[in-house]
Amino acid sequence: MEPNSGNFKFQSSNFKWWIFLFSGFFFLIYAIPLSGMAIFNSPDENANAVFTRFFAQQGSLQIPATYQGPGAEYLTPRSVIYRDGFYVPGSFIGLPLIYGTLVRMLQFSFFSSHFSVMEFFTPFFAVFGILAFFGILRRIFNERIAFFSLVLLALHPAFWYWASRGMMHNVLFVSLVLVGIYFLIPTTNYKLQTTNYFLAGLFLGLALLVRTFDMLLLAPVIFLLLWRKSLWSTVSFLVPVALAIIVLMNFNTLLYGSPFSFAY
Repeated sequence: MEPNSGNFKFQSSNFKWWIFLFSGFFFLIYAIPLSGMAIFNSPDENANAVFTRFFAQQGSLQIPATYQGPGAEYLTPRSVIYRDGFYVPGSFIGLPLIYGTLVRMLQFSFFSSHFSVMEFFTPFFAVFGILAFFGILRRIFNERIAFFSLVLLALHPAFWYWASRGMMHNVLFVSLVLVGIYFLIPTTNYKLQTTNYFLAGLFLGLALLVRTFDMLLLAPVIFLLLWRKSLWSTVSFLVPVALAIIVLMNFNTLLYGSPFSFAY
């Protein structure tokens, strides 16, 4: 891999052998505790799992309520809200939407028991986030600093813990942000292309779905990264972000009655 390479391609010429070994090792480390997981102790995690399965099966985040009589709004599981005869997510909708869509896609693949891989999506995205973190620091500093930072992040107790919580959105959000920012970081010998801005907008738009309010904290950073860029580059970035906002507002209206209503 050439120093400060700007390409993010999964080809042997662009990644050293240790990248593959490292990625595979930590995916296994994060995923092993999730093997055979069917019931989650955390209410938030269990709610995400239930809504992910339902979206994968029915294409909806509205589950018909088992009880719809007086006081039904008070007789709901934690992290679930009752509205108009349906149970709807009590947290951000991004994880059930993304993971449920991936499960639906796997229905047409060679996986026969597609639900059995649902909880492994988070370790998968965690590895991608780590690699994006490596790529960001490699572009800013050098490969040595990036490598040691990569190891520290992968071994960080908080990251390790949440990467092994298959249906929590913390690591998914961080990983999507890291991948998105990676595509906005230029190097001294690599000029960002239009596709870089589009991919950055795509991943940051997905992050917006996963933890909407946290993106407000990142808005100044993203603004600085886009400062004085060409109009076409900015438009390329904003198109997928706008699509994510439209999806979010559409689901908010359907689930909570208003495009600006949130359950969280």
